[in-house]
Amino acid sequence: MAFVGRAPLDETEKALIGKIGLLASVQCAYLPPLLAQCRVAGVPAGTLLYDQDAVAEGVFVVLAGQVGLLLGVDGGRRCLIEILGPGRLFGEGGLFDTGRYPSAAQAITAARIAIIPLAPLLAAIGECATLRQRMLAYLSGRLRLLVGQIAQLKLMSAAQRLAAFLLSQAEPDRQGGLVHLQCERRVIAGMLGMTPESLSRAFRHLHGLQVSSPDRNTVVIADLSRLRRYVATDPEILEIPPAAEPLPASGFGRKCATGAAG
Repeated sequence: MAFVGRAPLDETEKALIGKIGLLASVQCAYLPPLLAQCRVAGVPAGTLLYDQDAVAEGVFVVLAGQVGLLLGVDGGRRCLIEILGPGRLFGEGGLFDTGRYPSAAQAITAARIAIIPLAPLLAAIGECATLRQRMLAYLSGRLRLLVGQIAQLKLMSAAQRLAAFLLSQAEPDRQGGLVHLQCERRVIAGMLGMTPESLSRAFRHLHGLQVSSPDRNTVVIADLSRLRRYVATDPEILEIPPAAEPLPASGFGRKCATGAAG
């Protein structure tokens, strides 16, 4: 593990972990001893919490700060795929299957991180039916989130994807919101599936929706509701018309081949 000096959770940290979707309102004898084995540590920005394909040691919870999930791509480069804030769980991909983390995790800012050790967590899941159901529900929710991200890449314009990202990071302030960008814009561009040049054009496009950037690390959204409507109704999204008639099972491959438009 990349950080040392772990300490037991205090009562405030136990309460925060107890509110995450996996553990919220779980009433079973295995939960208190599980929380008692959790450890917490403060880490500076840039700390690699675990690497891609590393053997899983447990799951993590962000108590303070931000953590980025990174995926290795060709040439040894890493692509940021998600930014996680306080109360978010990560590392669950290493619990089952290969027992290795499918992505890397790195502190984007100075952060306080809790680790729930693997062995007692798996033992609790094996013994507690409620916890098993919560784990399935949590993994199902993560799958829906990933499907939604794929839909964004497929159906949303670059400006709309940027708007959705800014909304997810915004700190509400009356009608508007403020976003503090914790990583370089080129990294954000990669996460949103665009080039840095496309990101700059997207920012210029959003200027017409009262989104301004007084400096490279700050974004001001004057009207959150207007930006939400833009994300939901951008005319650049193409409507897919319903099929004129159901495709018979026997002719599925043939009709797809002949009916696909470029």
